[in-house]
This record gives sequence, structure tokens and C-alpha cells, in this order.
Amino acid sequence: MTETEGYLHFTLPALWSLDDFADWCMSYERLECNKMKILDYMKKGLEKIIDNNMIREDIRQKASELHKAFKSWKSSKTTTDYFRRIETRYQTERKVELIENEKIIELAEIERIKVAQVRNHIESTMKVHQQITNDIVDFSQKQNDYSVSSTFPSVSQALYINHSSKRTLDSTILTSSERIKKVSTRIRPVDNTKMS
Repeated sequence: MTETEGYLHFTLPALWSLDDFADWCMSYERLECNKMKILDYMKKGLEKIIDNNMIREDIRQKASELHKAFKSWKSSKTTTDYFRRIETRYQTERKVELIENEKIIELAEIERIKVAQVRNHIESTMKVHQQITNDIVDFSQKQNDYSVSSTFPSVSQALYINHSSKRTLDSTILTSSERIKKVSTRIRPVDNTKMS
């Protein structure tokens, strides 16, 4: 069942009118509120009723009356003005719809850019924080190494210190010995016979 047949089937024949039929066709999106498409659709819908022998004669008669009035109706100023208003309204609605769709697309693009910027900012911040953390760990490690080396010298350092201390001690001993010798040479031996 088509949309045009829907009007003619679900509306009481006594209430049928070309104006109402046209209004009903306006809701059919496939016709796009196009005057020529709607008029052609209406005409074919009436002809289907007229040509269908299974439909009651009084209904077919009503469809025939509308069909006969159709030509004068579609060319009347009232109908022409009606379709002009409808087409203008439809075009306006289409433009508004296109603008709204463009706005939706623009907003979606803006949102996508914002999400990308936030993601990049988070990644950059995380990298900076990681670098800072690594630097702190390296600094702490170096501080610990310095503290340990200052408190507990390495083996080579210990050997060097030990060797230096030994040399200093040997030098001190040697100097003392030399002094003793010099003092000894200055001392005159005691003549015990003279004392007696």
C-alpha cells in the first residue's frame, strides 16, 4: 500500500478533498515537497481507485469526481500559491537542516581536536614527570654513591692512604735515628780513672 493509497483508503470518501490529499502527500519524504512529484502521485492514486473494479462504485465515483476536478484545481491560483509556500518552506527547512548538520559536524571536529589536544597534553605531561622522576632517581643514586665513597674509601684509596702513612712513619723514624746519631757524636766519653 502506497502513501497516496493510504489517504484514499483510510479517509472516508465523503471527506476526500484535493487540498487534504496534497497535504497528506507533503508528509511523504520521497516526494520532497516537489509540486510536480506530488501532483503526479495524486493523479496516479486517483486513477488506481477508478480502475480497481474491486472497489465499490460510490467510492470509485468519488475518485472520478476528484480526478475530473484535478486539472482545474492544480492550475488554480490558490493551489499554485499553496505549492509555492510549501516549496519555499521545504527549501528553508532543508537549508536549516543542512546548517544544523554542518554545525554538528563542526562541533564534532572541534570536540575531536580538543580530545587530541588533551591527550597530547597528558602524554607530554607524563613524559615530563617521568623525566623528572628519572633525574631525581639518578641524583639520589649519585648522592648515595658519594656518601658511601666518602665514608668507606675504596680499596685503592685505602691502600694509598696506608702506603702514605707508612712512608710518613718511616721518614719520622729515620729522622729520629739521624738525630740520635748526631747527638751521640757530640757526647764525649767519660774518663773513669780521673774520677777515682
